[in-house]
Amino acid sequence: MKEKEIESLLYSYDEWKSIAKKWPYCFEIEKNEQLLYYFGANHSHDPNNEQFPVLREFWGKFMDKTGGKNSVVFVEGGLRKVLKDEEMTIKRNGEGGLITWLAKDIEAHIYCPEPTRTEETEALLKKFSKDEIEYYYYMRGLHSGSRLNPKPNFEEYANKCLTRDKTESKWEDFDFSIENMKRIHKNLFGVDFDENEDRFSYINPTTENSVINKVARACSTYRNVHIVSEILKFWQEGKNIFVVFGGAHAVLQEPALRKLL
Repeated sequence: MKEKEIESLLYSYDEWKSIAKKWPYCFEIEKNEQLLYYFGANHSHDPNNEQFPVLREFWGKFMDKTGGKNSVVFVEGGLRKVLKDEEMTIKRNGEGGLITWLAKDIEAHIYCPEPTRTEETEALLKKFSKDEIEYYYYMRGLHSGSRLNPKPNFEEYANKCLTRDKTESKWEDFDFSIENMKRIHKNLFGVDFDENEDRFSYINPTTENSVINKVARACSTYRNVHIVSEILKFWQEGKNIFVVFGGAHAVLQEPALRKLL
């Protein structure tokens, strides 16, 4: 199925504003004894967060019906290592870590169905500049760091994000430095960068307050189309699928998945 066809079946962000759900948001699709279970997370790294008992119960229901046979687990943000216990796993890797822990004793394939950074940036460069794209990724990385427990040193974590971005983007002609990010911030917003400021407002795809929000929306849409395509591929192979992604992805993808599976 072509990308534009899948995109047309997703909820739009304008529709999102009227249907936004409380996280975690879960839904199930069952057809001809084949299952899709989708867990829409709130991206917490707190072992006491309300989403983790819900995830354990939802996984238990999936296991009761499938026994883990002929199954694939989709996780967001890359594969995780299995750590020594659940609490450490959650603190380091949130819901992606917990589902990796829960699935470690069965033969289910764990897979990250996201596009590569190169694929994403090639699509984004059709609409946005390198400064705008990298600033979005930088702020997204910093926002992820703010959820870690304990919170990392700002400069060390920022440099880690920029080093990763340089490697993944393959942009040899771009200045991946904190000072350049501060320059871009000043050019975009007219004020100095504040390392203590809430970053989600910049990367929130449900608003269009700035060009960075527009980058976030375009990136999210591209990812959602790609993820739905990957779910369709595995579904057509007869797999039972358990998905753990952010709640926004779950809501936005649900109408397309209910139509296409």
